[in-house]
Amino acid sequence: MFLEIEDGIAYAIKEFEGRPDFHLAIQLELARRHRIDHWIEPAFRQLINMPILTLSLDDVICIGIVAFHYLVQTKSLIEELKKGIAYHPPEAINDPECPSPLHCDYSWKKEWWNGLAKFLLHPDAGLMGHEILAELEKVKIPGMCDACQVLTVAWIKE
Repeated sequence: MFLEIEDGIAYAIKEFEGRPDFHLAIQLELARRHRIDHWIEPAFRQLINMPILTLSLDDVICIGIVAFHYLVQTKSLIEELKKGIAYHPPEAINDPECPSPLHCDYSWKKEWWNGLAKFLLHPDAGLMGHEILAELEKVKIPGMCDACQVLTVAWIKE
């Protein structure tokens, strides 16, 4: 980087990316220090998905106090948002021709509390938002008519 030798920089980046032991803290620090922009976002995302207690003091020192602050702050905001979403289920959207809208509402809330909220809040195997949306598209909610389920899932995806 010091001599701005493009071939050398590209070679070093390629070699680092191919290493299975290329630690995320080092990746984030090198990305910030040497302006390897395409490393920053993936490293930050992976660090956010890790339990914060798995980071050692050396990792925190490597990342730097400012980046660590943003990491913890972002992780906290995501957790707050997940809890808010889990505890306040969205309303079911009823099809105008639904024969039993109250039953669909009840089935939706039951599925939310017994399944989806748990996916959001699970401490070890919680799912991310896009994963929950994918699961919602696959599942048939017991007791909810197809039309109401399609409308509700479409509304949530928006």
